[in-house]
Amino acid sequence: MLKLSADATPFTFETAGATQKGAGMTPFTISGKRQAYADYERGQLVAEVAALKADLKVLNAMAGRTPCRCAPRHSPRNVPVRLRSLR
Repeated sequence: MLKLSADATPFTFETAGATQKGAGMTPFTISGKRQAYADYERGQLVAEVAALKADLKVLNAMAGRTPCRCAPRHSPRNVPVRLRSLR
């Protein structure tokens, strides 16, 4: 446990459901709504990937294709001749 000196300014804590307007941004208050930028960025990336997957599904439907599996694409007859010789 961290021990502070007697004259140290104490920190106050807020929960996300019980915040006081403006108090969460004061120097010695830890807000329940405050988050790291990395958390925000991950949330944005997850949303972008979901949107891209939805777009891909629409494009595949427009092209009359269904998502393919990797196995047929990597079968020996689909490997270019120059790569077959490297095996």
